Amino acid sequence: MHPFNRRTQRRQSGSVVVNAVIALSLLVIVLVGTELGYLFFLKRELQKTADLAALAGAQVLEGESCTAATAAAIANAAQNLPPGLAPVGTDSVACGHWDPISRPTAPHFGPPESGQRLNAVRVTINRTPALLLAGIPGNQPRPIGVDALAAQKHPLAALNIRSTLVSVDTTQSPLLNAVFGGLLGDRK
Repeated sequence: MHPFNRRTQRRQSGSVVVNAVIALSLLVIVLVGTELGYLFFLKRELQKTADLAALAGAQVLEGESCTAATAAAIANAAQNLPPGLAPVGTDSVACGHWDPISRPTAPHFGPPESGQRLNAVRVTINRTPALLLAGIPGNQPRPIGVDALAAQKHPLAALNIRSTLVSVDTTQSPLLNAVFGGLLGDRK
């Protein structure tokens, strides 16, 4: 064998180890990125679920009773919760009063004071999802917590839309005949 071939062979065997280390490093980075992306996606889905549940509860909130609002929030959360997570219970839904004037610190929510009615629903969801890559050393379950608050507001204006475009009073038909006849060019 020629000595030049042995040198080339030694260089090639060393480059395989370097390439393998680089490939494994890239694989670990992709797997960790996938795990983080999944957790961010899940947090967004939980926030969406909490937002929709709070809105559903606030829409049916009446006076001093929180029963209908709690039931509506739980039913809405059950429809929107990502699969594989525990359902939302009554301990996750709270009714109260939202008022930024009497409660200047955020979230401006608390139990109603005397003379106040329930006007807001708060939904809190805390879950610890299963890991995609449980076998990676140091990868531990991470809890995800989201909170949503929806309040009823008194409308500033009201709009009524009717399906009737024109209403015709038959007692005024001679007058209407004259008006429409003049507009359409009555030919007699």
